[in-house]
Amino acid sequence: MEAHIIKTNFKPGSGDHEDEPVVREERFGEFYGLHIGAYSNTSTFQGGAYSSIEEAQKYASTVCPSLVWNKREPRT
Repeated sequence: MEAHIIKTNFKPGSGDHEDEPVVREERFGEFYGLHIGAYSNTSTFQGGAYSSIEEAQKYASTVCPSLVWNKREPRT
């Protein structure tokens, strides 16, 4: 199973009038989408959108406890 965290400037709202405004309304800003499964540019995020990369990683680790994050080596 793959997990991808993608930085985005949009967080879709639920559109449900019973939800709180922070959940219901679309928001613009800096967010991190969590996509669980094979990555595709054409599909929507399957794991939600978070305000920080740390929040996205924390949630992904609860879904997949054996998840190990790859760290990129500095380019020389």
